[in-house]
Amino acid sequence: QWQWFSLDELPQPLFLPLVNFLEENNTLYQN
Repeated sequence: QWQWFSLDELPQPLFLPLVNFLEENNTLYQN
């Protein structure tokens, strides 16, 4: 479902905060 989306195409300065944001949301959902 994510063929158009490639992590390699993302600039790291944008990618890292995105990962942190998703990880924080995951911890909220798990708790």
